[in-house]
This record gives sequence, C-alpha cells and structure tokens, in this order.
Amino acid sequence: MKIIIVESRDKGTFQFSGYYYSDLLNLINKIGKHYIANSYHDWEKGNVIIFNYPENPFKESEIEKIDELVKNGKLIIFTGYYGNEDNVCDVINDVTKEYGIKLLESCIEDKENCIEFKGNKNEKMVYTSKVYHFNEGVKKVLLGYCAPVEIKSSAKPLVESEKGEIMAGCYKDSSGGGIIAIGTCTFWDNFSIDEFDNKIFARNLLTNKF
Repeated sequence: MKIIIVESRDKGTFQFSGYYYSDLLNLINKIGKHYIANSYHDWEKGNVIIFNYPENPFKESEIEKIDELVKNGKLIIFTGYYGNEDNVCDVINDVTKEYGIKLLESCIEDKENCIEFKGNKNEKMVYTSKVYHFNEGVKKVLLGYCAPVEIKSSAKPLVESEKGEIMAGCYKDSSGGGIIAIGTCTFWDNFSIDEFDNKIFARNLLTNKF
C-alpha cells in the first residue's frame, strides 16, 4: 500500500511531519510506505492520496488530475476544519462539489455526546456511533471541531453525529476509487487517534476498505 501525503503548509501543526501527527505517520508506515508529494505528478504513485487541511487553492490542472485518479481506482481523502479557517473548506469544496460533497463553515456541537477536557464538557469534541462506511471494527469515533458536510446527488454520508448532522461525506466510483471529505483534520491527530475507535477507522480509510 502506497500512501501519498500532500502538504500545503510550509510550517504549522497540520503537517504530517510535525509532532501532532507522529502517531498517524507511524500507523501509515505499518500499513505500507508513505511519500511526501512534491508535485501533482507524484500523486498517481499512491493508492491513497491525503490532503490534510489543504490551504493552497487547487489549480485547474490539479483538479483534473484528481478526477483522473478517482477514475483509476485511487482514494482521495480531504480533511478540513470548522469555521473555514484559512479558507480550508473553500479549497476542499473546489474539488469535492463536483462529487456532491460540500463542507460548511459552522461547527457541529453536541452537549450530550462530547468528551470532557480539563474537567469540563467540550461541546465541539463530538463522538458518534454513526459510521456508515469504512466501519469494520468501528463502534464509535471522535470527530472534534468538525465542520458540517452537505451532500447531494450520488454522494453518501460517511459519518453522522448522533443528532443526524453529517460530519463526513463520500463518493464511490465504479473503479473502486473515490472521494472522502471529513469536516475535521483532528480525528487522527495525536490527541484523538487513540480515542474510541479512531485508529481503526483511520486504518480502514488508509487501506481503502470502502
């Protein structure tokens, strides 16, 4: 399994090479090999291509490349963040809207199904049992600071909150490839990846168990 990581930040906490994703990077290296893409010509080398918190707008040639990869059986994963911080939702939507998936700018909150942080409930740190795909061995996941996701046409909900708000959407192509857009990039950071079944969910995504 070859996993391509596309980083658009020169510095910052959302880089896979940084501290916050070291546990995920270890998981990726147990599954197969990872490669940091230097250009969009490198993307086709992977079975799974990850855009974690992409800030830089996609060029038309890059969007066309992603469409080609999906049709060739590749799984493309986008992870965003609530509030459209750094315009990350807009950047993702430029690609995913053609597949019926759109990240919205607000934040999913749940007073009942959330974890405590420093003794207080954090309504933005939402957990849920409603995982509809990539769910082998998954009973519950934590998706904190998650932007809501709107789906249309042939796209489907991937994860919903217990209250029914869509937290991640997916599109499956007849080739076996597909597009995934998750409203948060924090679900597989070092804080969250060991919560509930997040690591199993991450593994299922990374091995394309659609």
